[in-house]
Amino acid sequence: MPAWYANVELQEWDYPVRYLRHGFFVDSGGPGKWRGGCGVMKEIEFLADADLTVRSSGRHDLPPPGLAGGESGRGGAWILNRGREDERRLPAKQTNIRVRAGDCLTAMVSGGGGYGDPLTRDPARVEQDVRAGVVSIDGARRDYSVVIDPSTGSVDTGATVLLRAG
Repeated sequence: MPAWYANVELQEWDYPVRYLRHGFFVDSGGPGKWRGGCGVMKEIEFLADADLTVRSSGRHDLPPPGLAGGESGRGGAWILNRGREDERRLPAKQTNIRVRAGDCLTAMVSGGGGYGDPLTRDPARVEQDVRAGVVSIDGARRDYSVVIDPSTGSVDTGATVLLRAG
C-alpha cells in the first residue's frame, strides 16, 4: 500500500514529517440544493531536507462542475509554505522539488460539484454543514443566503428570509 494511503501516525513514523492539520477543506463542496462533497486539507511539516514529488488529478485547475444549477466544487492545490513570505504554489504534477527542514506543504483536495439551486437548500441543512465544519459562516451567507448567528451557531431566520427575498 502506498504511504499516502496510510494514516497520519504511520506516515509520521515512516517519514521525517509532522502533520499540523488533517481535516476538511472548508467551503470546498460545490453549493447546491445537494452540496458537493467536501475535500480534504493536509498541512505537513518537513523535519528534514527532502526531494518532493507531487501528483494530482486534473481537478486542481478545473474543479468538478455542478449540475442542474449547482455550482462547481473548489479546486485543489499544492502550496509550499502557505502564508509565509516564501509561499509558492506548485503545479499539479512536478518531481524533484527540494524542500528544507521546516518547510510546510499544504495539500488541498478539491471538493465535488453541487446539484440543484443553492438557494433551495434547507437552511437547517446549511446550519448542520456549518456545525460540522464543512461550510463556514461566511460561506453560508455567500453561497446559500443563510445567515448564521456566530454566537449561537443557529440560523438567524429573520435575516435569512430577508436575504433570500433579495
